[in-house]
Amino acid sequence: FLFSSYVLGMVGVKCSIILLYRRIFPSRQVGKALLGISGVLMAWFFAALFCSIFNCYPISKAWKPSVSGFCLDYGVVTLVIGIANILLDFTLLGLPMPLLWNLHVSTRRKVLLMFMFALGCR
Repeated sequence: FLFSSYVLGMVGVKCSIILLYRRIFPSRQVGKALLGISGVLMAWFFAALFCSIFNCYPISKAWKPSVSGFCLDYGVVTLVIGIANILLDFTLLGLPMPLLWNLHVSTRRKVLLMFMFALGCR
């Protein structure tokens, strides 16, 4: 269950970034993109949560190996969840970049702003 609390923490950070983007970029298109990312994030969270809780069938096999049943390969589950997490991170990181590039400021400031937003990637 330690994995579940770790995933919950990551979801909290990602939700706060999504809400920050929503406040900084109030356009309707960005709002739709953020809504879609939020839906994927929630689906990822529930998949990770259920895979960590219901890793074995029956659930009691997780703490009693003598019970007949099966368990998922926890390494593979963690790898898949981690890859999805990295893809979500890069999606959130890349979302504001085109918007920042279209600002009416000098190229130097655009690059500095993009660098500042890129530093937000944990």
